Amino acid sequence: MLNDSENKDKLETILNRSANLQEYCNDVVYTLRSEIENENLCLKKFSIQKLVKNAVRRLEDIAKEKDIKINYNFQYKMKDIVIGNSDHLQAILSQLIGSVIRFNHSCQVIITVHLFTVKNYIKSDNILQFRIHDTGSGISKEKLGNIKAKLAHFDLVRDYTLMLESGLWFVNYLINQLNGEMEIESEKDKFTTITCNIPVQLF
Repeated sequence: MLNDSENKDKLETILNRSANLQEYCNDVVYTLRSEIENENLCLKKFSIQKLVKNAVRRLEDIAKEKDIKINYNFQYKMKDIVIGNSDHLQAILSQLIGSVIRFNHSCQVIITVHLFTVKNYIKSDNILQFRIHDTGSGISKEKLGNIKAKLAHFDLVRDYTLMLESGLWFVNYLINQLNGEMEIESEKDKFTTITCNIPVQLF
């Protein structure tokens, strides 16, 4: 039987997790509302490290319940302050981390962040890259092929309820809004790696 102190700690833990989950849901709802109302993408300066750490903080308690460890690494001497749509980026990260937690148990998640420049004949683009790698259940080759095929025709989808139900579709939609790209690699019972490349402006 739990004593008063243990009950208090347990209640505090539940309240903290509820607050984090509510904050995460608010991100999703705000992002969808913005798209539905055709608002212009809001570009502002933000800290890359703060954005990543906030996304992890909101979900790490839930991850611990499923014995999932989340770690993150930042490129050495990477510029931290950039200009972009931090609301969309926060929703993308939260959704990807949340999906790993939802479908896996007892695994590791490693978030690797890079900032690099891609040059072409017309201009140079500054790319913010998030790579989310997990050692969870993975995806079979056949199922991965079906997922990629559906994502390739994502422009045909305008069902916002469906986007909420399918995390990858929602993430792909947000990345497309930011003129970015997403790649998925996976092997059944071994790993899944999702790489998101999104243009940002240097500050």
